[in-house]
Amino acid sequence: MMQCLPRFAMRSISLLALIIILCAVQTAHTHTAQSQPQGLAQPLGALNYRLAMTRPLSHLFEVSIEVQMGAGPSPEYLDFQMPRWSPGRYAVFDFAKNVQDFEVSIRLQKPDGSVEYKPWSARRTDDQTWRVVAVAPGEVIVVKYKVFGDDLSGTFSQLDERHASFNGGSVFMYVVDHKQNPVKLTIEPPPNWRAVNGSSTATDQREWQFPNYDFLIDTPTEVAPDWTIDEFQVEGKSYRVMVHSFGDEGGKRPALVRDIERIVRAETAMWGAPEFESYTFLLHFAADDRSSDGMEHLNSTQIVEPGALADKGIYEDALDAVAHEFFHVWNVKRL
Repeated sequence: MMQCLPRFAMRSISLLALIIILCAVQTAHTHTAQSQPQGLAQPLGALNYRLAMTRPLSHLFEVSIEVQMGAGPSPEYLDFQMPRWSPGRYAVFDFAKNVQDFEVSIRLQKPDGSVEYKPWSARRTDDQTWRVVAVAPGEVIVVKYKVFGDDLSGTFSQLDERHASFNGGSVFMYVVDHKQNPVKLTIEPPPNWRAVNGSSTATDQREWQFPNYDFLIDTPTEVAPDWTIDEFQVEGKSYRVMVHSFGDEGGKRPALVRDIERIVRAETAMWGAPEFESYTFLLHFAADDRSSDGMEHLNSTQIVEPGALADKGIYEDALDAVAHEFFHVWNVKRL
């Protein structure tokens, strides 16, 4: 398990380092484009993700990906790959090490209307890629696997008896050459647990539509029975403050929300109206003396504090993190 660096240490990267990283990414992309067989990016009919968590104490997220083949000639295979990156993090991660129980089947519609699942062929081609033999147009491939997660941070994910906090890059594989495809996400939480993220439109929401894979993994999500949410408006934009506390809040949450609104007003006055309709602050007060992180996203931020909200200095540190992460709405995420 990776130990989190201090919150801002991971961002303190020089211009030279960024240039080196961009060059490395471009080189890797060019190499991949040259080495992959051509003609594999055939259209897909649908791409649906489903996330379940039936045994929270196991720390195992249960993922299924349904891929409907599109019209026209099918490729020989589809590659399912765990990413090596997470949005906003300038580092390489081995997310695939947490994957287990990978299996593939085909969903078949029987004449009587019932559904049958037939085991299907797949093999692992490297440490992050599973190759699945393709099927005929219109047929559906179902990939299932589990991901171990017990790290509350802005990079990895955590599932336990209290909650699920996941970052998509550490959980969801993508179909190689199809990251641009629209995707649907369905979350199946334990009884009485609710999900919230920057794209939520209701507190009981179970399904989300994303324009592509990159939006999917740029949307950290909290699933728990006892998070709270407060809302406010600034210049026609909606803001939500989700707080999940594992310790005493000391009655500070209302003041925290008011001060976050003051920060939003100050930064908006400096930058101008942001390019979103709503934004969500996901604040975790871990009360474990070790979990500490912050990460910006397109229409949300995830902030993890090591103490309880009532603890000395935690309130001020949370506001400092909010001011820093919200600044990235403009500087980095959109510039």
